[in-house]
Amino acid sequence: IVYKTVPKEKRGTYFAWRAIGSGIIGIYAGVGIIKPIIKNYEYPLNYLILFSSGAVLMLVAFILFFYTKEPKDKNVLLEERTFKKQIKTAVTILKQNKTYRNFVLLQCLMNLWFAGVPFVMLYAKENLGAIDIQIGEFITWGFAGTIISNLLLGYISNQIGNKSLMVTGTISALFVSISLLVFPYLSIPFWTFGFIFFASATAETGISTGSMNYMLETVPEEDRTTYIGLKNTLSAFAYCIAALIGSLRDIYGARSIFYVTGVIAIAALFLLYFLPEPRAKLMIKVYE
Repeated sequence: IVYKTVPKEKRGTYFAWRAIGSGIIGIYAGVGIIKPIIKNYEYPLNYLILFSSGAVLMLVAFILFFYTKEPKDKNVLLEERTFKKQIKTAVTILKQNKTYRNFVLLQCLMNLWFAGVPFVMLYAKENLGAIDIQIGEFITWGFAGTIISNLLLGYISNQIGNKSLMVTGTISALFVSISLLVFPYLSIPFWTFGFIFFASATAETGISTGSMNYMLETVPEEDRTTYIGLKNTLSAFAYCIAALIGSLRDIYGARSIFYVTGVIAIAALFLLYFLPEPRAKLMIKVYE
């Protein structure tokens, strides 16, 4: 739907303002709605109200999407494939399209990196002594990271390219992993731990927005859905492996997770070096 309705030069803006709107609503909902409900109603009524409200919002979103008119593809639809032929096509794509193969591997690596994100909060509480109020403040830092970083990342996506956007996100991810490892040894105020949540939100935005737009620009239009489906299927295997990364906490401690995610971020940057920038051809044409 995004491919058909949003020009590639404006997709960075689309994703950026979508994330900014979500961040602003998230901050308001957390402070102005969720907190009063949790405080003023007894359990389990408070959670019943929250989850019921979420269900209503999802229903509204579904209705809005239902009335979205999908533009027709310009190209003629491909001939119907059997499941066996679809698998054969997927294997051929991975063998012949080196750029796509490296891109999918990059996606799998970053899915593994995101496996460490849920443990940041636990690490702050169990290893650094953060209290609930501070955790709430750090979450707000994350929403702020989503809002502020998207103002810049949307521009990068539109004007420079989505490879640069993924590089920005991956560098932010590496910063998060390194900061978590060295923070206990730094003599700095504890509130600065919020910058890690800020950088984590920047990483998530840069990687998710950059990768989606990059794929839409580089895969063949006539077989776009096959490429997207194949990427999602292979990424699912990475999510399965991600569970093993989480188990490192019980065996070697939380810090071991951040050592692993740091190595993953470095490997991802190495892969990004070999990915071409699709906008380069467009820029050459403009200057000619």
